[in-house]
Amino acid sequence: MSYKPLTASAMLRRNLWIYGLGGLLVPFIGIKVIDLLLTILRSGVRFTMSGLRPALSTFLFLLLITGGVYPLLTTALGQWWFPWQANGSLIREGDTVRGSALIGQNFTGNGYFHGRPSATAEMPYNPQASGGSNLAVSNPELDKQIAARVAALRAANPNASTNVPVELVTASASGLDNNITRKRRPGRSHAWRKRVISALNSSRN
Repeated sequence: MSYKPLTASAMLRRNLWIYGLGGLLVPFIGIKVIDLLLTILRSGVRFTMSGLRPALSTFLFLLLITGGVYPLLTTALGQWWFPWQANGSLIREGDTVRGSALIGQNFTGNGYFHGRPSATAEMPYNPQASGGSNLAVSNPELDKQIAARVAALRAANPNASTNVPVELVTASASGLDNNITRKRRPGRSHAWRKRVISALNSSRN
């Protein structure tokens, strides 16, 4: 089983999507301010208002832009352009919230297509315990988990002749994502189709 690491550009795009521009800039601004203060303290330079005022003004201006204006602007645009996604992609039945399209459910019945494994231990897809397994590719425990998942998947789908997609036996980084990439969906559908059809026919009879 092979893993493809993320490139630097892919990680930057992901972090921009998750944290936003402000979320990426503010830590660097804070680090720069701390670095300047430490440099002044170590060099023994006396604090003067003429030297401190530009630094504080720049810091407060950037803090206002990245910590106030930018979050408010992106929140407003999100509510205007795609309110469903911005509010959690909630799935409703009438006035009752049943779940979110972004968080999987632990389907175990034969009549359902199963999602990715969850890394949230005893309670699969538990948002309060979101996180990955933290197991490196070189960790033998990860190999054991994957082998057990492959065996369980093949036992539940004995008629499947396709290779097991890697995302069906590995949890996502959040531990909550139930989806697999679009290019792998035909393999998953083919692997489970006979089992799901058989279960649905049995329930109808």
